[in-house]
Amino acid sequence: MLQPASIIAKERDNPSKKALPMEATDRSIQQIDREWVHYQNEWELLMKLSVKNKDLELAKKLNRERNELLAKWKDKRTGGSLEKYQAGLKTARMQLTSPPVRSFAAAKAISVASVDLYEPNDEVSQASPVSIGNSIESYLSYSGDQDFYWFEAKKNAPITVSLQVPSAMDYDVYVLDELGEVVASSANGTGEEEMASFQATAGSKYYPVVYGFDFSTDEPYQLRLAEDQLYVFQPYDVSLPEGVDQVFQLTPTTDGVFRIYTGPYGDVGPENDTMIELYSNSSLTDLLADNDDVSDLTRFSEVTSHLVGGQPYYVKLSALSGNLHTRIRAELEPQSYPELKTNNPLDVTLEGVSRNVYKFTPDASGYVKFSTSPFGEGDMVVDTVLELYSDENLTNQIATNDDNGESLFSEIQMYVTSGETIYVVLWAYSDDFSFVRLNTSADPSASPTISVGSPVIQENLLNDGTITATQVVTLANGTFVHDMSSGVTVNNLPAGLGLQVTRVSDTQIFIAFTGKAMNHANVNDVSNATISIDPAKVVGASANLTSNPFRFDFIDTVSGGSFQYVYNNRNQLTQIYENGTLIIEITYDENGNVLTKTRVN
Repeated sequence: MLQPASIIAKERDNPSKKALPMEATDRSIQQIDREWVHYQNEWELLMKLSVKNKDLELAKKLNRERNELLAKWKDKRTGGSLEKYQAGLKTARMQLTSPPVRSFAAAKAISVASVDLYEPNDEVSQASPVSIGNSIESYLSYSGDQDFYWFEAKKNAPITVSLQVPSAMDYDVYVLDELGEVVASSANGTGEEEMASFQATAGSKYYPVVYGFDFSTDEPYQLRLAEDQLYVFQPYDVSLPEGVDQVFQLTPTTDGVFRIYTGPYGDVGPENDTMIELYSNSSLTDLLADNDDVSDLTRFSEVTSHLVGGQPYYVKLSALSGNLHTRIRAELEPQSYPELKTNNPLDVTLEGVSRNVYKFTPDASGYVKFSTSPFGEGDMVVDTVLELYSDENLTNQIATNDDNGESLFSEIQMYVTSGETIYVVLWAYSDDFSFVRLNTSADPSASPTISVGSPVIQENLLNDGTITATQVVTLANGTFVHDMSSGVTVNNLPAGLGLQVTRVSDTQIFIAFTGKAMNHANVNDVSNATISIDPAKVVGASANLTSNPFRFDFIDTVSGGSFQYVYNNRNQLTQIYENGTLIIEITYDENGNVLTKTRVN
């Protein structure tokens, strides 16, 4: 049997701890006598099963070996005989675990509790593989039996090895690393659950060891390996058999008030009668808070406590009755969200896939850029995600970004309104701690701008100072308010002309020109006209918006000329004569829209 030197030294220096098993030669004769009686009974059961399964050769072999060992036992009563007996018994067990035997035993209601599917596993070289997240049942079948298991950690994460012990048994659990050193252990009293937690390293092998001062071939123990990291703002669905608890490690990255609570599995499952306990230490002796039912209306649980960033805490989740099938969450309360300030970057720590939440309340309206970059202006690349929400409960997402172009860092440009808080969520694709810089900066390049669509606005062919052409104004990086009847100005507008503004979309308005220009000869052309819009008329603007320039182009008046105008029955102008000569002809469609304007020479 393996007896790591580190365990022996620890148990020798700490007499309150129970030691791992000694060799058979060190046991008392009385103890060996008790074991012999137990093994005789078990051997008889195995022989009966062999006969019932019509495996007569195995039954004869078992009987022959039993008689030989019995003779030696009576003569010598030595530990060596017992060890040989144990080895034979394990061989028999291996032969009796086939599906036909187990099916037969179940049909005949014959107990096969003593058939241990994981034996032989009494040392590291015989360790049975187990998987993180799974539970197994097995037995300590004789005094001094110790069961070795192994698993390989897939990532850097805290692991809890829990052992559910039969009520009348005193079992312990140890976890060894590849060098045989103890990395975690638990040695509670009779019938008490054992829990050993430690920080696993990705790619390393670990060996949980179950050892008992008692043994039972009728009542199994239950061993469970859980990767128990509770991440902030990340739900964790838990499904455990009755009587099995789960302990999570929670490491907040910021100081604040945290709420830890349970709810329906997957947010849709039935109610569970849960219990939450919050501890400051992995041995679960310093209780900070606990809760059974959060109110008279539910059996779910909730604890609220102020936690210190960077310090690990331990959350024990259990069911008061029945199986455990629930969802658990840990969330930072909104009053504890750290504040972001414009042009004040923060170097932050992210734990696994926990979400860090910040609140940003702008002092002025305008465009702001939220982005991530290397921690401390270094060169470490982190695959981050940014999310923006309009509410403190993070239910109304208004923007999100994973990768900014080809970069793994993230970036969101957002128009913000003075005094209106935005909630910024930052997290990373990582199983371990990540370090990143969060930037919040004003973005002048994203300020609203306007431009005109027609570089030239011409006087109509009537040459009477009226203008039928319209100017289209397009807005970028902003939105027009619904009422645009005021707040729009044409700079250097010729005297006699007025404006009529029509909002056609969030980003476009049409400007029609009313009245007649008082002076509309060529010499009265305007080459530096612009359009200005009041910032109150543009969502996202903090100052007046002014367009690119355009020109008004007038037609010269013919001196001494005589004009005649002809209208149709709809009172629409159709022809213009100068000194009796047709010079302009206009046609319309059925809806009254101008189809052609033809100058006749």
